[in-house]
Amino acid sequence: MKRAQISIAAALMSCLVAQPAAALSYSALPFSGRVVDADTKQPLEGVIVVASWELEGRMGLGVGALYSTEGVTDRDGRYSMRRWGPVEVTRHAGGESLPARMSPNEPTLFLFKTGYEPGREGLFNPGQGPGHRYYDTSFLNDPYWTGDLVRVIPNDLTVELRRWTKSDAEFNRRLVFWDRAFLNGCGWARAPRMTAALIREGDRLKDFNPTKRNEVLNPEWLMEDFKGQHCGSKKAILDEALK
Repeated sequence: MKRAQISIAAALMSCLVAQPAAALSYSALPFSGRVVDADTKQPLEGVIVVASWELEGRMGLGVGALYSTEGVTDRDGRYSMRRWGPVEVTRHAGGESLPARMSPNEPTLFLFKTGYEPGREGLFNPGQGPGHRYYDTSFLNDPYWTGDLVRVIPNDLTVELRRWTKSDAEFNRRLVFWDRAFLNGCGWARAPRMTAALIREGDRLKDFNPTKRNEVLNPEWLMEDFKGQHCGSKKAILDEALK
């Protein structure tokens, strides 16, 4: 190979190496499900359901939600989640060079209705039919694994909620320690009905706290701006949701 040809080849190779890798982005197709009373098996209306799509670092450390969607059950206990994406993964687990990825276990469903135990349901195995739950950790063995970039969630998973039979004081404590990480950052703005419901419950139950303040979800904790992203007007979003 002549010197000129070598120089051209080297230049082309340098350009290829310098090209950044394609950004990792995820999407999800719409899906639906149903919520029933655990004892009567009757449909529950007015259950707020949030689907939270969490990211994990390459060492299996959670780095927060990439996205979330929200729905409310109708008189037949049915809810629907809209499609979303593509949303680029821009956050990294602490100090890691590779971007975080979404495990095959996502989304996680969070369910709330006054008078019932706050619910949390993991994803089910798409190949086994509705109600077959699983948790797959094998993806952690491959640092370059990304999983399906377009997530397809089977429809008609039925989730049961149990009535709350203990005291209001214990219900307050349950909500204070309920995993609400899906509302962190701008998550509260994507789930305004869940946010409003927890604010109301916190106000109703605040006398059970030593501070006599809302310790479930205080509006003061919500941020309008997070990591350069504007979540929206807190007043406008909450005024609409709290009607």
